[in-house]
This record gives sequence, C-alpha cells and structure tokens, in this order.
Amino acid sequence: MNAPTTDPDHLAVWQPDTLVNVYSVGKAFVAPVLLQLVDEGHLELDDHVASVWPEFGSAGKENATIRQALCHPQLRLVRRAPDRAPKR
Repeated sequence: MNAPTTDPDHLAVWQPDTLVNVYSVGKAFVAPVLLQLVDEGHLELDDHVASVWPEFGSAGKENATIRQALCHPQLRLVRRAPDRAPKR
C-alpha cells in the first residue's frame, strides 16, 4: 500500500500531524454533533460561529451564525435579500 504524500513531487509522506483540507465533507459529521448541542441547550443555531471557534471570525466572517454555516454548502455565507423568498 502506498502512503499518501503532501507535496507535488510525492516525496513528503503524511505524518500524524499533517493538516488536511476536508472542505464540506466534515459537515456530515459536525452537523449532528452541533444539532445535539443545540438540543441540549449548549448552543443556539443563531449563535455566531466565532463564539465557539474564534479563528473563524477573521476576514469578515465575525457575524456568521452556526445556522448559516450548516446551511451553506461552501461557507461563503452570501445573504439573500430579506424581501426575496426562494422560488419553489
């Protein structure tokens, strides 16, 4: 079995502390845990993500809510104008 590598030349093998971008794949695992925390009263869906993950609040995302993060597929958090309902 080949070990995954972390560089374009395939020379640097992954280590236990290698950081990996998981993008939206993690949402399938994080969402049920977050919703359980909401159900137990530890969090609210309208809490700011930065209140539990301060680093997330950088680059203009300080007002993003947990609800927005769970609903938006790429976490770009683009807001729909309040007077425009989604078309069905």
